[in-house]
Parts: sequence; structure tokens; C-alpha cells
Amino acid sequence: MTTESTMLSDIERAAIDRLKERGLPQVTAYEIKKDSELAPATPAVRAVIADGKFTPVGQKSFRADVTLYVIIIFKHVSDEESRRKGIYPILFGAVNLLAGQKLGLKIDELVPLSFREITNARDAEAGLIVFQAPFSTKFYFEKVSDEEAGALVKMGLDFYLQDSPDETPDTSSVVELPQ
Repeated sequence: MTTESTMLSDIERAAIDRLKERGLPQVTAYEIKKDSELAPATPAVRAVIADGKFTPVGQKSFRADVTLYVIIIFKHVSDEESRRKGIYPILFGAVNLLAGQKLGLKIDELVPLSFREITNARDAEAGLIVFQAPFSTKFYFEKVSDEEAGALVKMGLDFYLQDSPDETPDTSSVVELPQ
């Protein structure tokens, strides 16, 4: 069940699922830190929500305008022209697969905004080319009580800061929010 507190990760997951279902390779959530080596099997596609904005639409109602970034990574060691010829069809395929989609969620349709090459020097030396294509969407939510907001913070902290032998968050945890 999607709630406002999980909507951002639900959008990422639904975009990833749609791209995977349509045959794009190596589609995952964005897991690459800035200025680190990309090094995945290529071609690869990542999806992440990296920014957004809240706008009041009533006393206790808000609109969340979010940007979903689709990152496409392609490798061809011969030359840049070959890398570009390889990445362009993947870029436009991904844009067409997501444009106008609501992904089964209570969001506005995804709208492609632009595309941009974001290859850094290290990536280029490794024969990689990297593009990003941001999409906009929005959803609405109501302000919750202080008790519910505290429960949301606790849920996030419990999920990421739990003691476990392998330090891996338990993704099957269920946290009950106060009604």
C-alpha cells in the first residue's frame, strides 16, 4: 500500500519495474555516489528521485513536486562516436517508456523535462558515457499529527540503524503507524 511516506520510493520502484518489464538491462535504484566509479555491467539504467519541492495547497494539504532522474550508462571502448550511437536509442527508449505514465500510483503523469550528458573524466577514460533524463511528477498529501510524524521518523531510524549481524536493513519489517 502506497502512502505519502513511501511515495518517493514507490515511484522509483515502479519506474524501475516498468523499464525492466520492457527489456532495459541492469535497471536498479541509483546506487552510485558522486565522483565514484560507475563500473556496472553496461548498458545500465538507474532511477532515483533526487529533488523536489513542497507547495501548500490548503491549511493542512500540500503538493509534492518531484523529479525522477533516469541515469543511463553505456560502454563502448572504441570511441565516443560509437558510445553516442549506442546510448541514444536507450535514452529515447527509456523516455518513451516512462513519458505519460502514472505507474499505477496516485501521481500525475511523468513528464520528461530534458536530457544531459553527465560523463565525468574517469568514466570517459573507462570507455563509458552517461546521460540523465529528468521527469517531473507530483502528488498530494495531508499533514499528519505530531505523533504520526514521530512514528515516521522512528520508522526510518529503526529501518536504517537497526542492530543486525550483517548490518543489512530488514526490508520485511512492518511498522504500524498510529491511527
